[in-house]
Amino acid sequence: IIVGNMERKSQDELNELEDALNFLALVGSAASCRGRFSSVTGDEVARFLALISCEGAANAPTIGISTPLDCLGETPSKQDTEISILAGTALGSMFNIKGGSPFARQRLAHLVLPIILSSQRQIIGLPSTECGRLLCVAHIVCNTSLTAISKERLADLMSTIVNGMERSIEIICDGDANPLVGLNTLTHLMTLMIGTLLKVYEFAPSALLPQLGTIVPSLLLTNNALTEDSMAAFSLLSLQFLHTLTSSNHDGVVHFCETYKEKVISNLAKSLDHQSLQIRQATVQVMNTWGILGA
Repeated sequence: IIVGNMERKSQDELNELEDALNFLALVGSAASCRGRFSSVTGDEVARFLALISCEGAANAPTIGISTPLDCLGETPSKQDTEISILAGTALGSMFNIKGGSPFARQRLAHLVLPIILSSQRQIIGLPSTECGRLLCVAHIVCNTSLTAISKERLADLMSTIVNGMERSIEIICDGDANPLVGLNTLTHLMTLMIGTLLKVYEFAPSALLPQLGTIVPSLLLTNNALTEDSMAAFSLLSLQFLHTLTSSNHDGVVHFCETYKEKVISNLAKSLDHQSLQIRQATVQVMNTWGILGA
């Protein structure tokens, strides 16, 4: 793996690094699925990828990387973000295997979640390793049975996702030219994050109830401020989330919806002139479902 001394790499070298990380993840996945003594190799690969993605540095003697590798340059750059995301994507591929053992995924999740959550810190903006950490959380939650994750840990994961989404939206809506994170990267991250919220809400609405006061205004702000075609997937998922809220029988969610009803409808009305026909149609449907609440 060509990490080592992380001076600025060329695009060809980054492509080689991506191929190497993906191959490493493939070997780790095969080892995890095989089980028994091979599980040690799978565990080490997952730990290595999680550390690179969330911390930017790691070693893995079991897979031949005995010297600690520091993947972050002396000066933070967009390339650091790319490397963090490459590692997070490779880790996600270990969980997203068609026909893979659910027990192997649960084993890997229990191994890497402490690493991911322990790297959480008070930060401003969206630094490079934070993008990788959010990507890891989204992949693990979307590809692992949530029954295997404790309520406390699930709540911590949701706080991570919501905080990351809030910072991403703030960067985009303020027009902040963040040198570390590109618009395409933020769009991809936010789409994954709202998909994560949808899965968790379907499984355990109570896990998101404390965060709804942040989630809903953030989604409304995004739909109003962003009209680019590249944001269409996120806008549609946002509308789907708002629509899903209205069908809940959870007392806390029902009370929240009744409280926010007028604000949601008035903000959604601004999206009726969106250039996308799909978004306009979805907006009308969501406004109708919110409009009949309490009727």
